[in-house]
Amino acid sequence: MQINYDDLVEYLDRSEDWHQLGTDAKWLTYNGPNDAGGEPVQIALPSSPNFSDIQPLMEMAVGTLAAVNNISRDDMADRITPTSVKALMDAIKAFDCEPSVFNVSVQASDHRADYAAYVDFRTYGKHAARGVSTNGESPEEALQSLFDVLKARWGRCPHCGQPLRGKAPQKMLRQFANEGRAERVWPA
Repeated sequence: MQINYDDLVEYLDRSEDWHQLGTDAKWLTYNGPNDAGGEPVQIALPSSPNFSDIQPLMEMAVGTLAAVNNISRDDMADRITPTSVKALMDAIKAFDCEPSVFNVSVQASDHRADYAAYVDFRTYGKHAARGVSTNGESPEEALQSLFDVLKARWGRCPHCGQPLRGKAPQKMLRQFANEGRAERVWPA
């Protein structure tokens, strides 16, 4: 779990549940929801990311946030780390695949999930794929799922750069194993 100091402070600042008590020269202190004893939970962070032992303090803060939200530390880290819709859309538009990406969109959906992400391809044939869509509970989740589908179905081989043309990653792994290149060639 790797958390950026600025992302953690920004998360606390924009959260409705956490309120900064004030700053002094060395510490940022936040009051959160009340604990079982009726006292507010507190998180204290150095006022600068250059503090020598900042990592253990940040890990404690993430653990406290996870406990308050009743989720795992990894899920809390995902909430803290921003993944913007624009960044995901730009990554999909720039993705080097065959056929090439023409348009990317995400919209609210009333079917299966809260959001649907779509990609349209530049196609030059009667039977060519025209697009693909995925769903998710947030715009980011729908777009991340779409990017994962693109990588798995229409990406390029990381070794030779040739289009996979819909070959399943397992088939590519077998092909490379048969050619003596047994290393893992596709991210999980």
